[in-house]
Amino acid sequence: MITRPIATALLAAQLTLCVACGQAKETHATVQPRKQLTQAEASRIHHTYQQTYLRALHAGGRGMEHAEAGLALKLTRTQFRLAAKTNHPISPPPSISEARFTIPRPQPGRARWFLATIAYTGATARTHLIFEETTAGWRVVAASRTDRQVPQPHLDAQGQATALDPGTRTGLIADPLQVAHAHGWSVASAHRAKQARTLLAPGAHTTRAARAVLADRAVLRGQWWFRHAARIPPPIYTLRTADGGALAWYGLHDRQRFLPATASPAPIRFAKTELARRAYYTRRVSIDRAGWFLAAIPPAGSRAKADIIGAWSLTTAVDGA
Repeated sequence: MITRPIATALLAAQLTLCVACGQAKETHATVQPRKQLTQAEASRIHHTYQQTYLRALHAGGRGMEHAEAGLALKLTRTQFRLAAKTNHPISPPPSISEARFTIPRPQPGRARWFLATIAYTGATARTHLIFEETTAGWRVVAASRTDRQVPQPHLDAQGQATALDPGTRTGLIADPLQVAHAHGWSVASAHRAKQARTLLAPGAHTTRAARAVLADRAVLRGQWWFRHAARIPPPIYTLRTADGGALAWYGLHDRQRFLPATASPAPIRFAKTELARRAYYTRRVSIDRAGWFLAAIPPAGSRAKADIIGAWSLTTAVDGA
């Protein structure tokens, strides 16, 4: 389920960025690829996930580790925690009107995974779920939602998709890892970094997000300074598209730290306080956000930029004094 982030007052006088420079070891255990997954098997895996999720939903989130893993599980647990604090239980999802499964051929040295594209009754947006085979079984490890047009994955004569390594540049304007890093620079610099402006298209998660950040900073300019760090955790899931480009799902963590720039700064207050322990802060604040993002990467030779067309992102923690 996708939720809006908590609104914050963002103030700046100092900026740093920490983006991972390469693919580190994956944080959740995986198994080696075996046989090619079938459509029927993918459908059964998705059905099992639905049942497990609904059981966890009725149990207030208990048992979600049997349905999800990694960053996806962290985001869902945050949503359940917020629901409990606000006494607004998460509603069951609508009925599914369409479910399509895109199965890439197994990559050497990497666990099997596949994409489920879900349409819910009455909704125009599409939800994307990435399932991966872990040592504990199949789990949803990434997700995004979009109402944008999504390029279709390329399928071979056997109906199988092509997964790409994060560093694959062949046939693309940039490799998926470069695009993810550019998004990290965009978040941390309010889209002022050259890496972001050169590679990423304007949109909700780049230029519009930056305008909102800059507007918040202007409210208390000179009162506070902050440091903003962003990192891209592995893994990245990438599919070649029919137009020669690629779709890439990547995670992004960012932390904003605020410290007073004057002896008595104006307090930082939050529009929503579900995660905040205090109504306002006067000495220090840190805000953690995390999410999955979907980028459409154009084919080589295109004049278009990489476009972030889907997301599942939320504030995961607020701390301070």
